[in-house]
Amino acid sequence: MTTLLAEIECCLNSRPLTPMTEDLSDAAALTPGHFLVRSHLQQLQARAKYCNGKSAVLKENTLVIIKEDNVHPTSWPMGRIVAVHPGKDDVVRVVTLRTASGKQIVRAANRLAVLPNPD
Repeated sequence: MTTLLAEIECCLNSRPLTPMTEDLSDAAALTPGHFLVRSHLQQLQARAKYCNGKSAVLKENTLVIIKEDNVHPTSWPMGRIVAVHPGKDDVVRVVTLRTASGKQIVRAANRLAVLPNPD
């Protein structure tokens, strides 16, 4: 039981919340685990507004979590959007991503989770 609870804690504390820097080559993100060892709470005084039902806007240089099948729950593959590919109706359904390893991949927009922007 202790092992199970430790794995659940690890999974919850490793989930990316928001990008740590504005550097486009950086794929690091702030996680709940950072609040346990850093003083980020003072830096996050401005609160983000709710989207009011609007879907997240996919645009270049946005840090995203890539939803992959068969990935360990504590693994959060991330990447930055390099290019968006809108359809005939101007809705973005496919994007090109640069992963943390530098590899460029193409993914469907519904397989991405946009991290909240601190602005």
